[in-house]
Amino acid sequence: MKPKLLFILPTLPGTPATFSERRLFAMWDSLNELYEIHVLYSHFPVDGVNAVAELRARAITVFSVHEIAKKGVYAFDKQMALLMKEHSYQSIYFSSIYSAKYYIPFLALSPIDARIIIDGGKTRHVEEKLRASNIKSSYYSQAVAHKNFRITRLPEIAIYRHADVVVVFDSMVGDVLKDSLPNQEIRVVSEINSEKDLDRICFETREAFAAAAASPRMLKYPVSEPIMLNYEISNIIAAYNDALRRSTDRYATIVPPGTMIDTFTIERMIFCAESDKNIGIVSPVSSVVLAQAVSSRDIAQFRPQHFIANIGHWHESKHLEEPCFLVRREALAKVGYFDDRFQTLSYALYDFSLKLFQAGYSHVITHEAFVYYAQRHSDSDTLLHEDKSRFVKKWALDGAEFLEKMSHKL
Repeated sequence: MKPKLLFILPTLPGTPATFSERRLFAMWDSLNELYEIHVLYSHFPVDGVNAVAELRARAITVFSVHEIAKKGVYAFDKQMALLMKEHSYQSIYFSSIYSAKYYIPFLALSPIDARIIIDGGKTRHVEEKLRASNIKSSYYSQAVAHKNFRITRLPEIAIYRHADVVVVFDSMVGDVLKDSLPNQEIRVVSEINSEKDLDRICFETREAFAAAAASPRMLKYPVSEPIMLNYEISNIIAAYNDALRRSTDRYATIVPPGTMIDTFTIERMIFCAESDKNIGIVSPVSSVVLAQAVSSRDIAQFRPQHFIANIGHWHESKHLEEPCFLVRREALAKVGYFDDRFQTLSYALYDFSLKLFQAGYSHVITHEAFVYYAQRHSDSDTLLHEDKSRFVKKWALDGAEFLEKMSHKL
């Protein structure tokens, strides 16, 4: 019996009329000799009926996201769990980084033991890095390096790190990804220019698939058990320092009482932190920040919908404001705990984030992670005024600039 391969792609190709469609069918024909192929797609082309017929004529099993949904299974995680339960796949191949972004987070929730192969293609990370290196303007290069380039590449690089093999069709793209993924196997398949290249790409793709055959692995994130604050301790700052000291994991996830948070939300925060060793702290978003009326009864339905709408939506911020956050233990060891001279949580968070920034770490807010506060700590105006003076006195011009930017935040 041949091992099973799950091929995930966003759109089912039409009847093989164009060269790109013939290339895809030729690859399936080649892999069909090695695997029992299953194809999962989410978008149906105009002539998709003929494409399904073409695949089934090749003894390829075809699954549609919409067909599975008709059975009452709507959520991606439930659909993936259903497929993983019914079939034991040796390999899972993502035809694009976009497919991988959608499905890999849900695969992490399933007990899957399979090699993960991603078709790299030409990602935004590659395009922006090449653009920045080709344009001489220092202003433009800095803008790309510190804004678009940095933020848009993070979700892609994080996704690639969960692959056993990344397949690309361009040696230049392969070189760029090797710089970002030193521990991953990058398999460069020859660029295809004509029909005569089809045999070569089929051979080289098969070689790429065989590359990780001996080492399938579990798709897992590092563990970070949530640490609940103990409000019975003398004051709020002491409660946070107590929680930070109690955590022994690589990442400390600090959770105030009354916070609704689940394992998937923590995984999204870890997923973000794992993408770059210079990320010291990760914050989720909450109903307060989103200014959305979400009730505690609706969280189970709202959270997956919010995640799907915000895949890859991360941004940097110097200002830590969420009382629930995840911090890298290595960064914590370098900057220390909260400064207990502050009396308000707001200024203790500002001080902590400024310490992290000056130590070379960044703070990233991931909109993929959502928490709900049934109750939230509030600081008195009198103490806030006193702590503002204390903050400026401690940080001088850096502190004044920090607060000025806070007042102009959108």
